[in-house]
Amino acid sequence: MMRRLDVVELLHLLGHELRSPTGVLLGYLRMLQEGRFGSEADRQRILDNMRGPLARMAGLSDEVARLARWLAPSDRTPALVDARELIERGVGSAGALLGRPIDAEIDIAPGAARVSVLERDALEAALGVVIQATAREAGDAAVVARATVRRDQAPAVELMAGPLTLLPAPELTLSPDEPDVFSVTRGGMGLSLVLAVVVLDAHAARVWNVAGTASVAGVRLPVAAEEPQ
Repeated sequence: MMRRLDVVELLHLLGHELRSPTGVLLGYLRMLQEGRFGSEADRQRILDNMRGPLARMAGLSDEVARLARWLAPSDRTPALVDARELIERGVGSAGALLGRPIDAEIDIAPGAARVSVLERDALEAALGVVIQATAREAGDAAVVARATVRRDQAPAVELMAGPLTLLPAPELTLSPDEPDVFSVTRGGMGLSLVLAVVVLDAHAARVWNVAGTASVAGVRLPVAAEEPQ
């Protein structure tokens, strides 16, 4: 699994994500211990300011636990899910994370293709996180999620996300020989992108940065040919 991130990179990323909230908390604690805040209101303000770093550390702990669960051997039973509905919910998840809607261009009819899914919520969340990371890179530019079923290679649901001006032409896609290159090291994303890539890997998906830019991402999910056994 973890094709795109080895253990050393993972530990480096985890250390980096822990460094900031830990440093902030230690700084506030030192100031409180030294009595730099004379009034109760000042002390309460500092305690309130500590909630953010503490919540971030709790979030990292949850991400590590979920990552360990996906990396461990599992006997999850796959189920077939409608591809259009899966993409719609993934796009909706990204919009909720960003606090703004993501335009969707889904050229997949309801019931036209299905995807074999181990955990539907986890896969929808993974798609949402990939779109979220792409939108963050794009800044204020409007981001579009474009999805279709491609049958020029092994049949797959292909999702492209990024600013409309940067999205590749419909006929451009990832070739079977082209390596998957996708950056999971993004500011403010914690381990969520690592978890998303691991979940996508578990579903035999490919995820990559299109045209060498982190502002455009592509995901290919195999189309299920038959009912999973």
